[in-house]
Amino acid sequence: MYYPKIDYFQKSFKDLWSIKGSRCRWGKRGHFIICEVTVLSNFQEKPYTLCINYEKNWSPRVWIVEPNFLSGTYPHTYAHQSNSLCLYSDQLWQWRSGYNIVDTIVCWALAWISYYEYYALFNKWVGPEAPHDVHLSNEHIKNKLRKKKKLQKPIYLKDYPIRY
Repeated sequence: MYYPKIDYFQKSFKDLWSIKGSRCRWGKRGHFIICEVTVLSNFQEKPYTLCINYEKNWSPRVWIVEPNFLSGTYPHTYAHQSNSLCLYSDQLWQWRSGYNIVDTIVCWALAWISYYEYYALFNKWVGPEAPHDVHLSNEHIKNKLRKKKKLQKPIYLKDYPIRY
């Protein structure tokens, strides 16, 4: 019996789209997912809107767009990516394209929000953290990615959120 190969990228879109109140669309010939999901934080039960940009064969990027997190300085964000959330690393949690995006990225973002809310109240980050090398330049990071990936660079993925 023949079973078609599961396209995890299409399944990610379907899973994001099935979240109540989410707004998702395909971008750029079906190789790019743009999705906005509104979630409630576990700690203070405040609504946050996540913007998820996910290009096929690359790791998803997540921003909090409401309330506005795009300006300012926050712990565990990437300043060179307009405060994209730092949700995983090679040392702790790793992202793989076969993972369910709702079970990983959305859940990790919810955990990040809880840690952030605690940090905002007590000025202490209680979540897991990997060391960030602040001395790495953007060019060094891009060169590292080029060696790791077959693609030279993401075609559609940007350093800022592409909103729904």
